[in-house]
Amino acid sequence: MTDVQYWDDQLSAEIDEISNLLNRAASSTSDVDKRSKLEEAEKKLRSAQGTKRSFKVECRLVADPSERKQFETRLGRHEDTLGELQSDLNALKNEAKRGMLFDGAAGDGDELNAEASGDALINQMHGIQDRTQDSLDRTKQMVLESKEVGMETLEELKAQREQMARTEADVLEIDDNLKRSEKLLKTFGRRMATDKFIMSCAVLNVCLMVGVIVYSIVMKNQEKDAAKEGKPVNEEPKIPGPVRTLKGKDHTADFIANALDFVL
Repeated sequence: MTDVQYWDDQLSAEIDEISNLLNRAASSTSDVDKRSKLEEAEKKLRSAQGTKRSFKVECRLVADPSERKQFETRLGRHEDTLGELQSDLNALKNEAKRGMLFDGAAGDGDELNAEASGDALINQMHGIQDRTQDSLDRTKQMVLESKEVGMETLEELKAQREQMARTEADVLEIDDNLKRSEKLLKTFGRRMATDKFIMSCAVLNVCLMVGVIVYSIVMKNQEKDAAKEGKPVNEEPKIPGPVRTLKGKDHTADFIANALDFVL
């Protein structure tokens, strides 16, 4: 049996006992017996109020929503029943007080004084019991409030634990992103170094080709100047491969083609 079911059964039993006490008090012909039963019913009613609070706390702890809804409905019915019993108790107490006002004129003075003295002692005893019961009820209420605070603290700790778990997951994800970013940066660095090397080679090839073209133009101009002045043309230096100036007619196109073949 779960705790919530226990408190439900306990509250139902107390309600039935209070109802029986009120019925017996209402049908009793003795004022003393009626007052005794009403006082006992009042104590039971205070105890039932504490049981109701315990039942209410346990209802909040039920995990299944449908089951929790069912117990909350039963708790509402119990609260209504307790309210009706409280109203019946108040009505019977008022009726008993009115009966006491019209009663007690009969009998001699000694018997009246003895009965009043006994009633005073009984009332004093009931007062002590009531104060003790009130103290117990307050203690029980403090325990219930402490339990509620403990449950709220537990829920708060659970929420903080879940938040810490989410934060840890976010940190791990950020760490993975940083590692991937580092790998990408290294890859980009290698690619940039390769691109710079290729660009350097291309610039070097262009420079070589421009040098060859300039050299060809200079040598051609020298030949023309020498031909005009009638001077013998100096023997050209030997240039390896296709970089040669052909004598006679203009071979610029062939020279450039040979230079490109040499560079490439």
